[in-house]
Amino acid sequence: MVVSEMNPFYFDAEDRRLFGIYHSPDEGDGDDGSAGASGVKPGILLCSPVAQEYMRCHWALRKLTQLLTRSGYAVFRFDYSGTGDSSGEFSQVTWENWKTDLRMALHEFKAVSGVRKVSLVGLRLGAALAAEVCAEGPISPIQELILWDPVVKGADYLAQLKKIHLQSLTVSRKSPPTLLPTESYGYEFSSALIESLRKLKLPVDLKVRKIQVIISEASPACASWAARAGIPAAQLQVIADDGQWDELDKATGALLASKIPQAILGALNARGSNS
Repeated sequence: MVVSEMNPFYFDAEDRRLFGIYHSPDEGDGDDGSAGASGVKPGILLCSPVAQEYMRCHWALRKLTQLLTRSGYAVFRFDYSGTGDSSGEFSQVTWENWKTDLRMALHEFKAVSGVRKVSLVGLRLGAALAAEVCAEGPISPIQELILWDPVVKGADYLAQLKKIHLQSLTVSRKSPPTLLPTESYGYEFSSALIESLRKLKLPVDLKVRKIQVIISEASPACASWAARAGIPAAQLQVIADDGQWDELDKATGALLASKIPQAILGALNARGSNS
C-alpha cells in the first residue's frame, strides 16, 4: 500500500493568494475494503467554517481527511481569503470573495489530482457557502453535496457568534462589555460581509444530483429547510455528536466529533456503490 501524501501549495483566486493542501489517497485497499484510486472514487473538497469555528473544527477536519484518504479518497483542503494561511485581511473580505475562492479551489483540485468527479463536504458556514455555489448553477465535476451542521439562516448564525462573544467577555467583568457593530467573537467582519450574512438563507434549489445532510442535534429550522428543498427524510440524518454551536464551553475547545465523520464516509461509500 502507498500511504497518502500531503502536498501544501499556494494558488491564485483573482488578485488573492490562497493556501491549499492536497492529500493523495492511499493506494490499495482502504479501511472499507474498496480500491483506493482517485480515478474511480470522487475527490473530496472540504469547505471549512470561518472565524472561531475554523479554529474549533481544525482537528476534526484533519481527522476526517485521514479517514477519507485511508479509504481511497483524494482530499483537498484550503483557506478562504483572509483566513488561515491565505492572503488578505479577514476584516476586508466579502461573501462573494469566498464563493470565488471555492470555485478556484475546485479548479486547482481537479488540476493537481486528476479527479473527474468531486463531492463537496461543508461544515457550518462552509456548508452554506458550498450550497450557494451549487445553487448558482450546475458545475459539472460536482456530483454530491454533504452538509454537516449547516448554517440555515445567516442572521441566526451572527446572533450565535455575538451571544458567545458577550458570554466570554462577561465571565471576567462586572459590567457588560461593548462590541463594535461588526465584531463577532473577536473577529471584525466587514460591513459587506455582515450584510451578506444577514440576508443569507440556505438555498432550496440545489443544482446537484446527490445531497446528504447530517446534523449533530435535532433542528426544526434545518428540518423545515430540508422539506422545502425536497430532501427525503433518509437524506437528513440526526447523529448525536459533538456540536452545541451556541455554548461557550464548547466554542473554546476542539470539535471532538467521531460519529459524523464515519457517517460522511458511509454516505460517500454508499453513493459510490450506487453510481
